[in-house]
Amino acid sequence: MIATVTDEIEIQECQKKLSQLLAKKLTNQGKFPFGSPFGTFERHTHYNDKIWWYYVKEKGTTIFNHVNYFGFMPLSTNKNNVEDFVATIPLTGINRQNQGFFVKDDLNQEYLLMHRGKFHRRTKKDFYNFYKFIKNNKIKVYDGNRIETLCYIANINREDKILSDIINFMNEVKNFKNAFPIKK
Repeated sequence: MIATVTDEIEIQECQKKLSQLLAKKLTNQGKFPFGSPFGTFERHTHYNDKIWWYYVKEKGTTIFNHVNYFGFMPLSTNKNNVEDFVATIPLTGINRQNQGFFVKDDLNQEYLLMHRGKFHRRTKKDFYNFYKFIKNNKIKVYDGNRIETLCYIANINREDKILSDIINFMNEVKNFKNAFPIKK
């Protein structure tokens, strides 16, 4: 069975493993500006020639979350960079308002980073369009008291595939956003 990880210590261990793997695989690092509604912040960012990533523990509307920001290269040193997708993971339990979460595959004893298919400034219709749009990367997950089909990002136990899995997911997101632009 594949089920959402809800234990605080287990989530923390998954985030630690994800952070260590990405820091190891994305060998370049530096501080870069990122914009938000609250201003511009410099973030310590890991990157290679294809993607960048940074992690922070942030307070959401009411609770703290593990927040993983991902984007395609290039990074700019003199203007605000914008992420391609965010995996916001609750510190404990299940929060379906968050985009990211970890699941455990009991059969293989592996942990997977997943996404709910929700993106900033997107409507409920966009959410359903995303699930129709993506061809791969969908897995049935026991998510609390229900079974849902959700989006696979990467297996955090597969060091050899983690970057290619993340890039595959990022390409799906990029293609979706190009096919369904935000209407102004």
